[in-house]
Formats: sequence, structure tokens, C-alpha cells
Amino acid sequence: MAHLSKAHAENVAENWEYAQKITEILLYLARQGLALRGHDESVNSTNRGNFLELCKLFGKHDLQFADRLESSLNLTSHGSQNQILSIAAQQVLRTMVKEVRSVGFFCLMADEARSFRDEQLAFCIRCAVDLDVRERFVMFVDCSECRDANGITRLLMETADKAGLGDVSIVAQAYDGASVMSGKDNGVQKQIRDIHPAAIYIHCMAHKLNLVIVASCMTTRHIVTFFSNLQSLYVCFFFSPGQRQVIHLMPRSARLFG
Repeated sequence: MAHLSKAHAENVAENWEYAQKITEILLYLARQGLALRGHDESVNSTNRGNFLELCKLFGKHDLQFADRLESSLNLTSHGSQNQILSIAAQQVLRTMVKEVRSVGFFCLMADEARSFRDEQLAFCIRCAVDLDVRERFVMFVDCSECRDANGITRLLMETADKAGLGDVSIVAQAYDGASVMSGKDNGVQKQIRDIHPAAIYIHCMAHKLNLVIVASCMTTRHIVTFFSNLQSLYVCFFFSPGQRQVIHLMPRSARLFG
């Protein structure tokens, strides 16, 4: 029994050491903003993606790690990657929430972005810790089914509760200038201010700069033509082949400016 217990303890220690190395590889790629998976991750592939190739590099200098990498339980599956990164994300979120709670209030920032065919709402926070301004991305929220002011406001409040910030005061909010977000009568900023009266609305400076650049570009004919052609290329590759035939039959002027 003593020998079995000792062997079990050694096995557990080896498993923890291997899992730690796998986790450090995943965290390194995540911290650098690099993709994990490759287009072809089969054994015969010449490039199996950043994660597996980095594991292979580790194995060249660590024979024990290389042996474990070839075993059936090697923690390199997509499910294992997502689970480890999800745990890491939860730890990061706890740290951010702890920072905000130490301050007692925060600024809410949100913006919509299209991801394939879904509409994603980016939920971000901004606060000052010891006069050090910190801006943090929290999570994406699917807002495809509720893109009006009432739906977006509800999603923002639910996301704040989910992140553990539902009971923390919001003193400012920053969005784009779209009426659904900035409307003074029934926009998101007005509804948020009804819940948090101190939450003043600020038109996002990045969106203001974007409007200035677009207006400046529209004054030059060559720039307008360039971006119109670029838009036509996007439309051409975005639609299915059947729809693409319709685009080819359109007049050239309609393809460039429609």
C-alpha cells in the first residue's frame, strides 16, 4: 500500500507539472493575441497551428513532456484548450471586478460589432485605480435579437450583474452617436441614467474621430471611388454564388456606389 500510495503521488505530481506547462503555453498565446489552432492539425500536417507547434518545440527540450504529449490524455484537444482559457478568463474578470469595487464606481462603454451573421455587443469598463486610468474589455454579448434601446439597456444591466458589477455605481457612459444609443428621450444613455442618475453620457471620441475622417475622405473623388470599389469586392465575396450572379448583371455605376 505504501508503494502504491507513493506511485500515485508521483503520478499526480507529474500530471500537475504537465498541466502547468500546457497552461503556460496557452496563456502565452492568449497574452500575445495569437491564434491557437491551425487549418490542418493532422499528424502529417507541416504546420499544425501555433499551440501544437509550440508544444512540439517544448518537447524537443523536455523528453518527459514529449512522451506525455504523445499519450491519449495530453490536454491538447479543443475542448481542453477552451476549458483552461475559460478558467483563466474568470480569474482575470475577478481581478477586474475587485479593482472596480475598490474604487466604488466605473464608466460603462459599449459598442456593437458584426461577427459573421450575429451582432455582438462589446461590454467594457473604465475606472481609475490610484490615479491610474484602466480601461478593460469584459465580454461580448449577443444582441442580434434585441437591437433597440430597451433591449440593449436590458443586456447591459444583465451583463453588469453577470460580471458582478450590478450593485456598483455607474458615473459615466460612452457610446457612438447613433440615436438608439445617444437619444436623450428614450435612448440607451437616457435609460441608463434613469437607473444611475450620475451616469453622464459622453460621445465616444474614437467614433467622433471616425466621423471626421469619413467626412474628410468624402471630399476627394478618388478616395470615394477607391472605397466604393473596396465595398463592391466585399459584397461580391460575402454573398453566395447564386446571389453573386445578380451582382455581375448590375450596372457598373450601381455596383460601385450601391
